[in-house]
Amino acid sequence: MPEPLGPVASTQCGAYVIAGGCSGSLYVWETSSGRLLRVWDAHYKAVSAVRFTRDDALLVSGGQDGIVNVWNMASILDTDSNVDYAALAPMMVWTEHTLAVSDIHCGYGGTQALVFTVSLDATCKVWDLPSGRLAYTVTCPSPLSCVTVDNAESRLLMGGDDGNVYEVLLSVTATTALPKWCSATIVRERSAPSDGSNLTLFQGDGAATTTIALFADGQCLVCGYDDGSLRIWDVQSRQVLRVVQVFHGHPVSDMLICPQPPTFRREKQQVQLIAPFKKYAFDGYDSQLHPPPAHGRCAYVVLP
Repeated sequence: MPEPLGPVASTQCGAYVIAGGCSGSLYVWETSSGRLLRVWDAHYKAVSAVRFTRDDALLVSGGQDGIVNVWNMASILDTDSNVDYAALAPMMVWTEHTLAVSDIHCGYGGTQALVFTVSLDATCKVWDLPSGRLAYTVTCPSPLSCVTVDNAESRLLMGGDDGNVYEVLLSVTATTALPKWCSATIVRERSAPSDGSNLTLFQGDGAATTTIALFADGQCLVCGYDDGSLRIWDVQSRQVLRVVQVFHGHPVSDMLICPQPPTFRREKQQVQLIAPFKKYAFDGYDSQLHPPPAHGRCAYVVLP
């Protein structure tokens, strides 16, 4: 690639893949052919987070410039129009964060969903996608690196650089009684954090939290840390159930919890690879002639 790439996301159907570059550009590929469909300037600084809404209609991107942009996938894929190839205007621009955006989570509902963004400014902001307005802000005592919400959208979990995971119950009525470590600013009337009994944390051991994910039933929380370890927590008791050292000396940058694929049970079964992604968007160039260097490692953990 012409530049180092950072966050990567694919549509729910797997037809398209988006990646963010250190220059602030976004790249979109067609998975079936590997063809690079478009490259455009999305942020003033490096792209730090990308997420699709669950209906694949919108793309939400965050950058080290503190800006969150919402893009229409139909406009991104419309490469045959007469509009400048590298020029693409976002549907919405959110500039409430004061430092780099570190993670994005899109809730259920497609274009009617809530969008959760966390930043190194120690805040999590919840956006109402239909109106484009800020619903409320949760402030934590540490810069935040990752965010997730359970399937019922009743628990908001935020991973901090101090190794703690902060939890806010979204299904309670907002009051002014908040614990010392957290505050909430209600921008408009919605469900928001309540009193101290509804705000808790998962106490880490000092290693910075890099990624978090919940089991589908919401009973267990899996956290990845910059020391290369995974910790599995029981959500109700907030006790560590298991510690897995995935990488030694390398941080866990991202993870996906999914049912065990059949290919992991059949060692001799050949895995079909997708087409190599092209390096350039125009004919005459081929990524196979200029393969990008391989960096980093991937591992899978099979849980009983």
